[in-house]
Amino acid sequence: MIEEKRMKKEYAIKILIIIVIVLIFSAYYLFDLKNKNTLSSGVNSTNRDQTDEQAQLKITGSTDPTTSALIEKVFKHVFLPSGDVRVETVNKPELLREINPIFYQFVKKGDQILIFTDRAILYDPAADKVLDIIHATSTPFLLPTK
Repeated sequence: MIEEKRMKKEYAIKILIIIVIVLIFSAYYLFDLKNKNTLSSGVNSTNRDQTDEQAQLKITGSTDPTTSALIEKVFKHVFLPSGDVRVETVNKPELLREINPIFYQFVKKGDQILIFTDRAILYDPAADKVLDIIHATSTPFLLPTK
């Protein structure tokens, strides 16, 4: 009787292991199939990225080549909206931290702020990093006026 219970328990464990293995292979197959369908739908990831880049980089308001180069660098890290952009260079980080301590917590002199109609992006060109992004709400970006 005890031997019979032990054999049933071992049998149940073996069945459970087989079920887990089948589920793992099924999940892998479905993920792989979904991935293939996405890539074969006529738009591969390279074309999609190029299309997005062309659409996203229609930014007006600056013909300065350094601004264009900056926008391209930032675009490698985050999608940018189309439209006008204003670029500001940080000269007094302490003043900015007083105005908005959360957004400007990592700012230092020489960092750049890309200001769009719906967001502001804080970018460190020396480290080639996006430090923070703030989206427009009812509160302004709180940049000091010149």
